[in-house]
Amino acid sequence: MKPERGHRALLLGFARALRQVPEAWLVLVGRGEAEPALRALARELELERVVFGGYMRGPGLLEAYRALDAAVWLREGNDGACRGVLEAMACGVPVIAGGQGAPGELVRDGIDGRVVDAADPEAIADALRHLLGDLPRAREAGRAARQRALEFTPQRAAEATLAFWRRLRELPTV
Repeated sequence: MKPERGHRALLLGFARALRQVPEAWLVLVGRGEAEPALRALARELELERVVFGGYMRGPGLLEAYRALDAAVWLREGNDGACRGVLEAMACGVPVIAGGQGAPGELVRDGIDGRVVDAADPEAIADALRHLLGDLPRAREAGRAARQRALEFTPQRAAEATLAFWRRLRELPTV
């Protein structure tokens, strides 16, 4: 939980979404320097349906994914990876992803989940309402997400990159 990861906007968006989906819960997984400020914001917004889950690994993480109706991944971690996006998708969970970088490239808006402006609490709230307010729609998006994750392999990604560079090399110089 670092300030640049978008958790503040997520909490603000979740507070707005609760007006239409009051039975929703938000579980924040991880730890970090922004956690005290996020806990204070959750208290200030009177968000009783927010759980700070800490770190999860192995079977516990798998069970956590399986319990979700949607996952939110607004920005990449400092390693530039978004393994969590693919993990959630592989578990059949639709993802609300920030539009910049890899999360927004992995999620197909309206198919596997939603792609939003990671700094816009209203866009995040709208995406949460869209999925959590219609759980059959969320389940359908989760099935599509799982299929996409199963198709996404490092070998296929490498082949796509090589094909791109081969096409690029064949273009006439300008």
